[in-house]
Amino acid sequence: MAHRLSLVTSAVVLDGIEMDEFAELEPYLTRRQAGQIEPAGWRVQVSAASDCGQEPGAAATPVTLAAGDPGRSRTRSSGVTDVYNLLTATHFHLDVTARRLGICLDPASLPQRLEAVQVIRGLLLGLEAASGAQFLHGGVLSVAGSGVLLLGAKEAGKTSFALSAVRANRDVALVSNDKSILRPGGIAQGLPYAVGIGPGTLSQLPELRTLATRWSGGKAMVWPSQLAPALGGRLARAVRLDQVWVIRLDLSAEQVTHRPIPAEGGTGGFLPDTLEFSNAMSPRWLYRLAGLPDPGLGPDGRGWLEELPWLEVAGTPWPRWDPAAVARVVDRRAGEERIPR
Repeated sequence: MAHRLSLVTSAVVLDGIEMDEFAELEPYLTRRQAGQIEPAGWRVQVSAASDCGQEPGAAATPVTLAAGDPGRSRTRSSGVTDVYNLLTATHFHLDVTARRLGICLDPASLPQRLEAVQVIRGLLLGLEAASGAQFLHGGVLSVAGSGVLLLGAKEAGKTSFALSAVRANRDVALVSNDKSILRPGGIAQGLPYAVGIGPGTLSQLPELRTLATRWSGGKAMVWPSQLAPALGGRLARAVRLDQVWVIRLDLSAEQVTHRPIPAEGGTGGFLPDTLEFSNAMSPRWLYRLAGLPDPGLGPDGRGWLEELPWLEVAGTPWPRWDPAAVARVVDRRAGEERIPR
């Protein structure tokens, strides 16, 4: 059973201030009450800073939060814990027994708004992991309905290949850029993570600069829902995977080439480390307190991928390339679920 969040509109209104960052959760949501987001079985209440109450004192237990932020936690009673971020001043109230999470923040603070999104998203991922979903580091395209998983080491060119394909081909949809959820049967789904676009890709797609909500590590951070429309393409919710492409960007090449990777290589013999789902923003403190697993890729997920044909796709995708020409090596086609916008 898939767990879903709940939201009333594409922007949450808290004390009259629109939280636009929550709009990125919209494709993964159903609709409920205003001002509340509710992962299945859990209720998450986001409130303004005036309602936060006192922070845990110096005697509270030190705790490490996402990205290494220092925090303090105080246990009030069995299953009830207050957690406070000493850097951002975001306050969390967790009641595991009642399955409630309170987030108190200043709606005018971008760091606090982003942290709220990270924790809500993290709760969703933890619930999915508890139900058997797998998570991996890789992008996903739907090429004429055929699901393609893009793998590669850091800076291998996954984003360049994906965005070039979406811009140049009407039958290609972006499912995810870098982090994906994998369900039984090989169904891949995107996740609401901002896409980091580096200088090389921006030099080819300068129009994306204006979409950056912020910059991090020299990369423009753009939400997935903005990317596809800006490139004249579309976003798809999910697709059944048909093949795996290991990407290798080579700007000196004159064209994109592909070659099969022997089956004995599999996920264990070819770039195994690139499959691991890692996220410095994961709220592991929440997983520990709520008894949820840390999302990752286990033996089941690797087994699903090993059943697929693997190809190495190398070269330069600029100014354009035709992914359908590579995808035709597999005859099976799978349906996709498009995100209503």
